[in-house]
Amino acid sequence: DAPAGQYAGSVTVRGPHDVRIEVALKVHDFALSETPTLFTMGWSMHEWFTKDGLKACLDKLGPLLDHRVAPWHAANHYRGDLEKFDCIAEHLWHRGVKLQVLDGKPPQDVYGHLKSRGWLDRFICIWGDEPHNREYGEYRRRTAEIHEDCPGLAVAMTEDPRPDNIGLFDVWIPEPNSQN
Repeated sequence: DAPAGQYAGSVTVRGPHDVRIEVALKVHDFALSETPTLFTMGWSMHEWFTKDGLKACLDKLGPLLDHRVAPWHAANHYRGDLEKFDCIAEHLWHRGVKLQVLDGKPPQDVYGHLKSRGWLDRFICIWGDEPHNREYGEYRRRTAEIHEDCPGLAVAMTEDPRPDNIGLFDVWIPEPNSQN
């Protein structure tokens, strides 16, 4: 709510030796959207989230979503109950989370469900992570199997794109250390 402009001041941290820190910042003339467009992906869920039922799970996800941390495996935990699966996925999309992760190749009923709903572009499949070069053959084989059995479902991986790993994945998940 601050008007645009230059601001300056200082902060004093009191302790055995007080420290004064000068602060200068520029406030720009815009506001962030109430519905976030960017999230930090990667909050992996465990059974604590789901043990008390769907409503409790949605409530527990709230603080993560409020702080733009996306629980990207949330719907996957309910892939045995497609009604709950849909409820979680639609809740996350409503809150601004763009993608959900399927761990491994999905069962054909889940794949068929996603395809019939037109949701293939809203899910990515992650079945492995950061392979060693010696594992590239197996990764290519498994990715080709997903592409053959689940056309339109993208495979994602945290592995820097290079000429020698073409075919391992469709979507690159960059790690912070790759941003240098």
